[in-house]
Amino acid sequence: MNRGCCGVRTFPDEAKALRVLGKITSLRETEGGAATYSAATGVFRCRFGGWHLREPEQETGFSDEVKALCRARAQFCCEACGVWLGEKGGNVQHRLARQAGGSKDPLINSVVNAANLCGTPLTGDHGLAESRDPRMKAEGFWLERGQDPAAEPILWHAPGGGSGVRKWLTPDGGYSDVAPWVRAA
Repeated sequence: MNRGCCGVRTFPDEAKALRVLGKITSLRETEGGAATYSAATGVFRCRFGGWHLREPEQETGFSDEVKALCRARAQFCCEACGVWLGEKGGNVQHRLARQAGGSKDPLINSVVNAANLCGTPLTGDHGLAESRDPRMKAEGFWLERGQDPAAEPILWHAPGGGSGVRKWLTPDGGYSDVAPWVRAA
């Protein structure tokens, strides 16, 4: 094994890469020597001629199920202002940031840590939360390390721009008007 020009762990030929995976199969090449991937083999040949192991993508954000629960809970509206976003609209924001590179922490990627917000990371309520706007913190749409998303309510705005009511987010993808420690008593 050596380091190729592309800076990724390189094997001199396909057979050596396949041996590491315990597989022997062929790999199609594309015109122009572009990198080619093979789901069957798990190896690819880069444009510099070396062979590499294909790294599986790691999901470090909300699952599709959590995003769907969050959007449905919000009645497909922005939870911070109540504007209609549509069934797949809005951005599901981590209230407690997942940090650079993501997180596999179940709490970080749970529905109690998710808020459906309008805009992009630079605009709308999502942009305000990402920029750590003090009002968005006061309303529970971004949290500091050490805060428990299940214990911190949001100031929910009803669809159409209601005035705002404190709601705790529940693990089943709903809202509660009562704090979790009161419900447990």
